[in-house]
Amino acid sequence: MEDIVARPKSPMANVITILHPNTARVVITLSEDDSYKQLDCNDAGEKPPFTLQQLIAMAIMSSAAKALYLSEIVDWNLENFRYHAALYPDCDCYLRLGYSTCDNPIDEDIDRELSRLYAPFKYAANEGYSIIPGEEHDTIHNTVRSHEFPILRLPLELRIMVYKFALTFPCEGGRWTVRRIHQFSGQVNGRSVPAANPTEILALLSVSRQIYEEAVGIFYSENSFEFHSLSVLWSFLSGIGKKRRKFLRNLALDYCSYYQEQFSRDKRFAPNIFKLFKEEMTLRSLHIKIDEVIILHRNKKFKGPQSFPGFGNLIRVRGIKELTFEGRFDETKKYLEARLMEPKKGN
Repeated sequence: MEDIVARPKSPMANVITILHPNTARVVITLSEDDSYKQLDCNDAGEKPPFTLQQLIAMAIMSSAAKALYLSEIVDWNLENFRYHAALYPDCDCYLRLGYSTCDNPIDEDIDRELSRLYAPFKYAANEGYSIIPGEEHDTIHNTVRSHEFPILRLPLELRIMVYKFALTFPCEGGRWTVRRIHQFSGQVNGRSVPAANPTEILALLSVSRQIYEEAVGIFYSENSFEFHSLSVLWSFLSGIGKKRRKFLRNLALDYCSYYQEQFSRDKRFAPNIFKLFKEEMTLRSLHIKIDEVIILHRNKKFKGPQSFPGFGNLIRVRGIKELTFEGRFDETKKYLEARLMEPKKGN
C-alpha cells in the first residue's frame, strides 16, 4: 500500500488535503452536508482545475484558525500546487515576508479576487482573510470544476451556437471600434462598453486549431466594425488577410467627416479598400461618414461624388442590404445607393 501524507483534519471537517509524495496527487475531500465529495487532480506541474475563488477558500479552510493573510494564502498555493511553485520559484522568500515586489501574478490575482466587491471574504487586521459565515459551503462547492467541458464532443450545430454566444458583441446594436490596428474598443451609440473586452472574447480562438477554424468566421461575420480613418481600415484589412476578410459583413467607415487634413493623407487608400470590397468581400451593411461639402469646397478638382477617390471601385460593389450615411451626404447618397443595393449577380 502506498504511503500517504495527510494534513491534520480541520475541526469543522470542511476540508482535508492529502498529498501523495510519489505521484504528487492532490486529493481534496469536501463535506457536502453529511455526504462527501472527492476531487482528484494530478498535480504534475499542470494548472490546478479549480477556480481562483476555490483555491483561496481551500487555503483558508485548511488553516486551524480559518483565517489567513495574503502571503499565507499564496504560500499555501505554492506548497500544494507545483504549477505555481515552478512558475515563480524565486518569489518564495518575498511572499513569506508579505511582499509582492517579485511581480508575481499569483499574488496579484489572489489580492484582486479577495478585494472584489461581491467576494465572499472578509478581512480583519489581527486575523487576516476569512470566509463570511454561512458562505463556506457555496464558496467551495459551487466553484468546483474538476473536469473541463468537452465542447468538441458536442454536435457542430451546438458548437456553432456556443461560438455565436461567446464571440458576438455583448450588447445589442454595439460595434467594435478600431482607432488603431489591434486596438479595439466596444461602443454602443458612441459610448464605450467596458464589459466588451476583445482580449477575453477572442481567447476562445486560442483554445485549439479546430475551434479556431470553426469559430473565426463567426467573429468577423456576426460583429460590426467601425473605423475612424481610411488608413486604419486599410491596415486592418491588410493585416487580417484574405481568408478572414471574406467573412466581414458589417462595416462603418469614416471617409471624410470632419478632418480635411486626415482625408488628404488617407485618400490614397480608398481605391484599394473599395477594390477589396468589390472583389473579396460580401458586405451586408455599410455605414459611411462623409462631409461632401468639405471635400468639394477644399478640393476644387472634385466635381462631385463620381470623382471622389476610390468611388470608381465603390460604385461596382453590389448586394448590400443596409446602406446608411452620416454627415452631409445628399449627392453621395444619390450616386451610390441604387447601385450598391442592387443584388449581386448569381444571388
